[in-house]
Amino acid sequence: MPPLDLLALEDEPVNGSHEEHYIRTSAPTQSPPQKRPTPNYADMEDNPWDDFEPAAPTSPIIPPNNPIPKAEEALPPPTNIPPPAVLISLFPSLMAEADESLFTALGKMDLKQKQMLLAHPASHQFLKAYLGRCTVMAHIIAGRKSRWKRDRFLSQSMRIGPAAAGGKGGMKLAGIDKGEVAKEDREVVDVVRLWRNQVGKVRTAVSAASAAPGLPKLPAVPEIVEQMAVRVVKAGEGGITASHACALCGLKREERVAKVDVEVEDSFGEWWVDGLNMHTTCRTFWRQFEKKLKSR
Repeated sequence: MPPLDLLALEDEPVNGSHEEHYIRTSAPTQSPPQKRPTPNYADMEDNPWDDFEPAAPTSPIIPPNNPIPKAEEALPPPTNIPPPAVLISLFPSLMAEADESLFTALGKMDLKQKQMLLAHPASHQFLKAYLGRCTVMAHIIAGRKSRWKRDRFLSQSMRIGPAAAGGKGGMKLAGIDKGEVAKEDREVVDVVRLWRNQVGKVRTAVSAASAAPGLPKLPAVPEIVEQMAVRVVKAGEGGITASHACALCGLKREERVAKVDVEVEDSFGEWWVDGLNMHTTCRTFWRQFEKKLKSR
């Protein structure tokens, strides 16, 4: 962590002649006080600063975390979400951004500097948001096969003829199905490989940030592999059902991904958006990257 420049925290210098004017002049009785002159920033910008090294950022870039408006919960689930392969293809760039924003910088710091950075609330918020995205990635990978069966809008996009309109006798494009499955498998292999290279840095950062005084403990780091087990939580265990599966990942409300969905609280919207029928993290992810995904 570079030392703070205490001089930068001081007030702007005041012009000497201007200051003497106030010292020698008595307080005005009727006329309003004179305003301090505005500094000439154009002259300041002309001064050379080549001898100074640019300071490294002391806090990571925080991804936007837009809350879900109450009115939006009554809207139907989105029907224009791309296939799983397109969703998964977005995560390599998000993982690279996380490396650039935080994890690479941590690798160049000593222990004390790391502790100071990870104790910062901005770092804590960054890691929490990133863990949420990683959970969405795990859900998409684990539920991608189920989504093809449960999402009628997605399955109909692979049909032609009367079947696409809900009639009988339509022909399914098996060739496109096979190609899409192969594409999904390649995307999953690539993103899991990248995750394995990064997960050690994520665990170290999350552990240190959770131990920082005055900050809440962060969620557990998910274990993401190509094939992940999904189990159904019964009502006696706190499982709550919904009318539809999540429109983004294809998993149902009462389903949990092994070694990913740990200590789930499904009470006040922290897990599921009622009415919208989506995981809260999946809905947040879709709202953040909807435009970017549509352009792919």
